[in-house]
Amino acid sequence: MGLAIFYETLLVILVSTLTAAVCLSSYLVTKRKTMLFACIAFMFYFFDVASILQDDYAARELASGLTQEYYFIRSLYTMVTGAGFLGAFWFMVCEYIGECRRSIRITPIVVYAALSLILLAISGESKVLRFCYYSCRAAFMFWILAYGAVHYLRTKDPVERQRLGRYKNHCIALALLGMVMVAEDALFFLVLSTDTITIEPFTFSA
Repeated sequence: MGLAIFYETLLVILVSTLTAAVCLSSYLVTKRKTMLFACIAFMFYFFDVASILQDDYAARELASGLTQEYYFIRSLYTMVTGAGFLGAFWFMVCEYIGECRRSIRITPIVVYAALSLILLAISGESKVLRFCYYSCRAAFMFWILAYGAVHYLRTKDPVERQRLGRYKNHCIALALLGMVMVAEDALFFLVLSTDTITIEPFTFSA
C-alpha cells in the first residue's frame, strides 16, 4: 500500500507540474491573469503534495525520529503551501468573475492563514483541534465555491450566466468531494481517534 501511495503521489506531482506549465504557456500567449493564477496555484500544489514524501526521508535522516517539533514545522509548511494554492485559485476566481476589490481578495487568505496558525499553535494532542486545523482548507475551498455560486445566482446578464454556468457541474463535484474529505477527517480524528486503519492488505490514513 505504501508503494501505491508513493507512485500515486508521483503521478499527482507530474500532473501538477504539467498543468502549471500549460497554464504558464497559455498566460504567455493570451496574457489572461486567470491562467497566471492557475499556474501559481498548481506550482504551490506541487510543493504541497511533495511534502507527503518527505516524512520517510526525514525518518531516516533524523536520529531522534519524527518529533513533535518536526510535525509542527511540517504543518507550518503545509499551511503556507495551502495558502499559496488556495489563495491563487481564489484570485483566479475573482479575476474570472470580475471581483476587483482588494479587501475581498486579500481578507479570505489572511483569515485562513491566521486561523490555521492559531489552531496549529494550540492544537497539541487534541484530536478535535487537529480536525479543525485540517478542515481550514476545506472551509477556504467552500468559501470560494460559495462566493462563485452567489455571484452566479445574483447576475441577471444571460451571457454572464451562460459563461459561469459552464463550470456548474465541476463546482458541484468539487463541493461533494470536499464534503467527503471532511467526513473522512472526522472519521479518523473524531470517531475512531486513530491515524491509520488497517484492513488487510490495505492501510488507510487520514
